[in-house]
Amino acid sequence: MAPLVHRFDTTQPRRAHGAPWRHGCGKRHVGNPRGLWNSMLLSGVLMSAIDDLVLLKANLNKLARVPARASSFAARGIKNQIDLDTSSGLDCYGKPFAPLAPATVAKGRNPPPMVDTGRSLDETTVKPLPGAGVAVHVGGHYPRHLQKTANRPARQVVPVRAGLPASWNKRVKDAEKKAIGEAMPELSKGAT
Repeated sequence: MAPLVHRFDTTQPRRAHGAPWRHGCGKRHVGNPRGLWNSMLLSGVLMSAIDDLVLLKANLNKLARVPARASSFAARGIKNQIDLDTSSGLDCYGKPFAPLAPATVAKGRNPPPMVDTGRSLDETTVKPLPGAGVAVHVGGHYPRHLQKTANRPARQVVPVRAGLPASWNKRVKDAEKKAIGEAMPELSKGAT
């Protein structure tokens, strides 16, 4: 019975493609055994590379949705921060609002400023934009309170100067982490 494993005779000079050759089993063969093994190896490598490309495409598609998801999470977080700050009598930078004027208190208003009825806070919205980003719409009487007047100091419920407040920036960073964690859980485990 012939052995199942064939040993190639590497001591013989290389033969031209298609020329007969012999190896350890004593049979005469035609063809290029190295070429056969090389092509089988190459096809395995190509299949592995194709599988890797398919996986890469799937992962890139997941990551492409991260900015929109992060915007959605950030919009909710920023709205919650606006509600929390304003209800606590703080501007978006965490500084207390200037106290109400005595004449305003005499009219029946109560501290903290701008939260008596809650209408302005309810009408303020933060929505995710298509693709990425958020839009903040300041509702009620808030827009006129953003700038100071002769009778009233500014009360900034939203940023009016460059840069995000630290509390908003934290909400955005948390939203990014959450969106990446949902899209690629294996990445979020390594990042924490």
